[in-house]
Amino acid sequence: MDKRILTVAGIGVALLAAVLAAFYFLVPKPGATSVTPTEAAEADPAARDRALSVRPDDRALGSPDAPITLIEYASMTCGHCAAFHAQTIPTITTQYIDTGKVRWVFREFPLDGVAAGASLIARCLPPDQYFPFISMLYLNQPDWAHVDDPKEGLITMSRRAGLSREQVESCLNNQAETDRMRALMAEAGEIFGVNSTPTLIINGKVYRGAMPFEQIDAIFKELLAGQN
Repeated sequence: MDKRILTVAGIGVALLAAVLAAFYFLVPKPGATSVTPTEAAEADPAARDRALSVRPDDRALGSPDAPITLIEYASMTCGHCAAFHAQTIPTITTQYIDTGKVRWVFREFPLDGVAAGASLIARCLPPDQYFPFISMLYLNQPDWAHVDDPKEGLITMSRRAGLSREQVESCLNNQAETDRMRALMAEAGEIFGVNSTPTLIINGKVYRGAMPFEQIDAIFKELLAGQN
């Protein structure tokens, strides 16, 4: 499980530095304490229900009528998240999402300014391009996330999705989207105790870390068996 707050040497780019500043006070610090899901549910069950609901601004794949909802909180610079998307999500997609059994909701939980910038760019794209773009970013994470100039790396990746440099800079300056992600992070910490990525919420139950498919498969099968 990736609990590190990444330090990007030479970030020195005004737009990404501004994004980093905007997220600084919400990014979980090592050793920080947070409420447990049980405490949050007891304190405000209605808030928990709202956090579990799929909203119009969520990015989701799968049938709205699927019996299982998988909510993933992830950071675009998180190595464990990248591995989860490369090794586990494809099998979940073919066996559960495409077959109408699981609805996958992806929620941004950027652990640093570079991850926040990547998420802001992804949110600029039409919804049908969102998941292909984040998949491309995860598969090519070393080429943009861990380089001396991550902004230029992101611009290079964004060109593959048809975005110009000017459009990327406009995306990074989107204050409304920045505020939405800040609120999403605050809610995730307060309701589900999210302080690392990936954190998975499967039908309301919290699981931490990049679980292998076999473990998730067992959880899904148990839930589906309970539906019969």
